[in-house]
This record gives sequence, C-alpha cells and structure tokens, in this order.
Amino acid sequence: MIDKTSESTLLKLIKFGPVTVMLCFAILMGMLVINENKTALQRNIKALSNNYIAQKRLALKSKIDALSAQVSYEKNTATERLQHDIKERVLEAYNIAMGIYRSNPTLSKKAIGQRIKDALRDVRFHKGRGYYFVTTLDGVSELLPIQPELEGTSLINMKDVKGTMIVQDMITLMNKREETFYHWWFKKPGNGEIPFFKIGFVKRFTPLQWYIGTGEYLVDFEKQLQKTLLRELQISRTNQSYDYYIVDEQHRYISHYDLTMIDKPVIAPEFLSRNKHSLASAGQFIDSSDNFTDENGLLKGSISYIRYNKDWHWNIGGSINLTKMNQYFLNRKIELENENEETLFKLILLGGILTLLLTVTSVIFSQNTAKRFHRYESRILNNMDKLKKNKAQLKFLANHDPLTKLPNRRALEVSIDNDIMTCAQAKSSMAVMFFDLDDFKKVNDHFGHATGDELLSVIGRKFSALLSDDDKVFRFGGDEFIFCFPSLTSVEQAQEKVSAIQDVFSQQIQVFKNSLHIQGSIGIAMYPDDAATASELIRK
Repeated sequence: MIDKTSESTLLKLIKFGPVTVMLCFAILMGMLVINENKTALQRNIKALSNNYIAQKRLALKSKIDALSAQVSYEKNTATERLQHDIKERVLEAYNIAMGIYRSNPTLSKKAIGQRIKDALRDVRFHKGRGYYFVTTLDGVSELLPIQPELEGTSLINMKDVKGTMIVQDMITLMNKREETFYHWWFKKPGNGEIPFFKIGFVKRFTPLQWYIGTGEYLVDFEKQLQKTLLRELQISRTNQSYDYYIVDEQHRYISHYDLTMIDKPVIAPEFLSRNKHSLASAGQFIDSSDNFTDENGLLKGSISYIRYNKDWHWNIGGSINLTKMNQYFLNRKIELENENEETLFKLILLGGILTLLLTVTSVIFSQNTAKRFHRYESRILNNMDKLKKNKAQLKFLANHDPLTKLPNRRALEVSIDNDIMTCAQAKSSMAVMFFDLDDFKKVNDHFGHATGDELLSVIGRKFSALLSDDDKVFRFGGDEFIFCFPSLTSVEQAQEKVSAIQDVFSQQIQVFKNSLHIQGSIGIAMYPDDAATASELIRK
C-alpha cells in the first residue's frame, strides 16, 4: 500500500521536479553566460587591437611592396621605353629630311643634303643630351654636332671600347634593312674609363645613300626616369595614409615626407644593419615596440617596414604612427562594449524560452532530421558524381572541337605562345602551317553534311597520326586546320612536314561508302623568321 505522504511527495516531484531542474539549469547557464560574456569582451578588445595592428602592418607592407614593384617596373621597361623614344626621334628626322628632299626637286643632291643637315644640326632632346648623326653608306660622316671636325671624314674604322666596328656594323645592317636598333659601349665624359651601354636607332635615307640615327646612354635615361618617378611620388604624398621614404645606395634620403631630410644621410643603426638579400626577398618590419598597447589598453608606438629594391638599389621604407589612430580604436572599443551588453540581454531573455522549446522539440526533430539526412546524403553523393562528369566534359569541350576531338581555336594561341618560349630557350625554329580543304562546300552540297562532318573527323584522325611528340594540330574552324611544329632546326624539316601532310591526300579517302579525292592548300609561317608572336604567325 502506497503511503499518502510518499504519494504526495511523488506527485510534487513529478509536477515540480522538471520545472525545478529547468530553473536551476537556466540559472546555472545564465551565470556561465554572464561570465563568458565578460571574458569574451576582454578577448574581443584584445583581438580588436591585435587585428587592427595586423591590418595596419599588412596595409603598410602592401603599400611599400607596391611602391617597390612600381620602381621595378620603371627599371624593367626602361630599355623598351628608350627604344621607342629614340625611334620616334629618328623617324621625325627622317620625315624632315624626306620633306626637304621632295620640296626641292630642282636642287642638286649636295644642296639638298646641306639643307637637311642645317635643319637637323641644332635639334636637341633628352635634356640636351640627344642629337642626330648622319653617315653615308660608305662610312663618311655628314653630320656629327658634338664633333663637327669629323664631318667629311671617314668613320669606317670607328670602334667602341670593346673593339666593335660600329660604323661598319651599321652600314652592313643598312644594306640589309631600312631601319634597326643598335647598341655599343662608350665612355661618358666625366666618368673616367668606365664604359657605358648606349642604345641607338638608325634608318636608311635612300635618296642620298645616308643613314640617320641617334643614341642615348641607358644609365642617363634611367636617371631621368628616376627623377620623374621621385617627383611624381612627392606630389602624390598628400593622398597617402602613411609616411614613406626612399634611401639610395649611399644611404642618403632621396624621397622623404620631411623635405628637409632630402639628400641627408641615414644614421639609424637598425636600418644600416639590415641584410639586403632578406630585404629584397620579403622585406622586414622595424617596429618601435614589442607591445603596442599601454596599461589603459590604448595604442602606442609605430610600425615601420623596409624593402630593398635591387633594380635601382633603393631602400624603400614606410611607417604608421599608432598613437594617431587611438580615436578610431576608442570608438571601436565603445561599440564592442555596447554590442556586448545588447548580446548579454538578448541571451538572458532568450535563454529560458529556448531551453523550454529545445527540450520539447529536440526529440521530435532529431528523429526526423536523421531520416532526412540519410536521404539528402544519398542525393548529394549522386549529384556530386554527375557534377564531376559534367565538369570534366565541359573542360574538354572548352578547349577541343566536339567533331574532330582536336584542340580548338581557344587552345591554339596559348599553345603557340608556350612553344615560342620553348623555341626561344632552345634557339630552335617553329613552323605554323595553315591548312584549308579545297572545295569542301561541294562535298557538303553533293554528299550531305553528315558526309562532310565524317570527312573532317577522318582527316582529323589522319592528321593526329602524323604528329610527333611535340607536334600539334588544331581545328581552326570550318574546314581549316592549323599545325604547329616546334623544335625545328632547318627549313628542310618544315618541308618534310608539308610533304607528310600532302601524302594524306595522295590517295582517295573513304567516307561511309564514298571514295573522295580531296586536295588542300597550305600556308606556312616560321618562327622567328616571319614573326615572334602567336597572332602574327597565324596571320602571316
């Protein structure tokens, strides 16, 4: 027999036990949430300072690295830009000479030549360093403004400091082509016995059997680029959020946010002791402190970063004063505290509701979720297999012709560019052959498009069978194919490839039940003789 007291106690336990347990659980969870919330606030404030500093370090590094990259670009494109510049100068002189020649048909060639020389003699460029020289195709100087005493004399035996016969070389080149670049080594006035690299451009003036040219020392052109770059950087400082400076190889400032520091030496030992190799490969931070927050949690000190640019031997550095950033940091700290209080209130409010609802619904949803998960898992695995197959097919179709299965036009130029790089390194030749079927439209009209498509597939397989390891054939479009034969050492090898292609059509081709006699046309361009780029090779 059940005791009434025990029964009452059991009923109370059944009625109030779960509620009591839930309340105790909610109170315990509330205490844990409040404690964790306070701890999380401290972590977030600490993370805020660390992330902010890391962000500024990354931003500073990116800015200095980008500046170094800009310097490298100026250096690496200097030769190309100089060549473009001096070519434009010579073409201007050529046009002047041709204009004088055509405007004076009744004058003697000697009189015309004198007028041309008078027009060009005083022309200067490149800050006064640049001038024009004129020499006959026999080696006699007609115009040499810096040494007029040599005009009218033969320069055929002129040599540079390395013994190269400059004038003889130029005459040889002018007898082969209309214009060309040329380079030589000369001593510069005021630089002792040190030879300097000079780039020139000459153009033949056929009416008078002359060639007109000019030249410029690469080092002078680079110095001009450096001055222009430093001037542009100084102008752009007002738009920068950081301070930067540039130090030359003699450890003197050539760019600085404080103009009074320009051309003054750097004396900081921590800067002078840096390893140039490590500075060039990755750069280095030179920070003023290991701890960037004070006892009140505010930012202090500064972040400095240095990178060595080996192209122009410049040390490029920058710094960010963290003390100036404290107002932003304080604002973000207040925002975090407000967000933390709002989060705590919401957690306490929702804690009880969620605890009750989760207890009731967890069992129901867990069973249904498990069943759905198994169904979804099966579908996902099936879809993944289909996706992989479709992806592989799309990748193939993107670069191959669906009819002949040959690489298509999209893959053509990339492949030729890669072969050009290989041939350039190996100093070999490459033949690009454009093949076009003759009267292919008649095949479609007479036998139907199905026969035409099958003919293209058969020819594609026959072409593929001709290829060696490095050879390639592409379907360019319609009835056009392009062959690429790299690593050739002679024109005869290219001719052998042509013969092999022609042999494919020496006999009739069987397509379905039809015997077709097919012929084609072949166009050939050779690298490097005809062109040096993929698009030019295809066009030619």
